Amino acid sequence: MHGNPIIRLLALTAALAVMALVVSSITHGSRSPADPTLPGPEPRSTTAESMGSTQLSIQLSAPARSLSIRTGDAGTVLVAPHQPAGTEEEFRFGIPMEERATTLLLDVTWETPAPNRFLRLVLEIEDLPTRELTIHAPDDLENHAVTFTWPPNPDLASP
Repeated sequence: MHGNPIIRLLALTAALAVMALVVSSITHGSRSPADPTLPGPEPRSTTAESMGSTQLSIQLSAPARSLSIRTGDAGTVLVAPHQPAGTEEEFRFGIPMEERATTLLLDVTWETPAPNRFLRLVLEIEDLPTRELTIHAPDDLENHAVTFTWPPNPDLASP
């Protein structure tokens, strides 16, 4: 190969730059550097994973034949239908949060319905106040929506 070494070096550098642009456009789409819709730093997500560990404790007043829990937005199964071993269970999972609120859908089938049946839910998310709720449920629950909310500033929340 004949020619000036500086020109060969510039040609090699230009070829590498073109290859880098091709690879970049393939991996990041075909946006130009001046495009205002380029993704910047991701805003802080509002999912439970970014909020910390999530624990849900359930206390049943009597044995149940079946218990299941789903998210309210997409119906994602958090706790698959199963027969609880006793009247108290604890679960750990991530739940979606929207504007510091989350909705869960509960299905409970009691072994024997009675007028004084209830279930108590305790939801603990790291860095947020604990939320507790007691639901009077003399009959079976199907798609029973429960919404937990937190104030905008957790420092001002009462436990």
